[in-house]
Amino acid sequence: VRKEGIPALLPGINLIAGLIGETKSTFVRNLEALKKITEEGWLLRRINLRQVMIFPETPLWAYRQSHYLPFHHREFQRFKEKVRTEIDRPMLQRVFPTGTIIRDVITEYLDGNNTFGRPLWTYGILVGIREPLPIGEKWDVTVTEHGFRSLTGRIIQAEEP
Repeated sequence: VRKEGIPALLPGINLIAGLIGETKSTFVRNLEALKKITEEGWLLRRINLRQVMIFPETPLWAYRQSHYLPFHHREFQRFKEKVRTEIDRPMLQRVFPTGTIIRDVITEYLDGNNTFGRPLWTYGILVGIREPLPIGEKWDVTVTEHGFRSLTGRIIQAEEP
């Protein structure tokens, strides 16, 4: 169900690298699963790719005291790059097609002549606007471009829909 052109509720996926039992082929299988999700037309709001952090006195810390726990850094970096280019950008293009209006984007910071903001949602998408705007104000924005994890848009003037 879309509300004002944007899906009302979307799931996200969290993938954690470095867990017990992970092999180099884990990344291949995970990418295949994400491609299948995309090919079947499902929508995801966000794919989080994280590396496990091992804290003292936790089960993973205890396991590592007596077992070798390899981390496949090169495979993880390749996997991450493939997900960003082959999955994330096409998914953003489907979730927020060019021309989609995102209401009430709150500006957060300036970087040169670009302003960045987010709508007040759970995991609000980062939107770049190619003009300097006051911080902390709300703007309606139409999507013009898609990054790997963010959008570019332009301000909708009062007379536009």
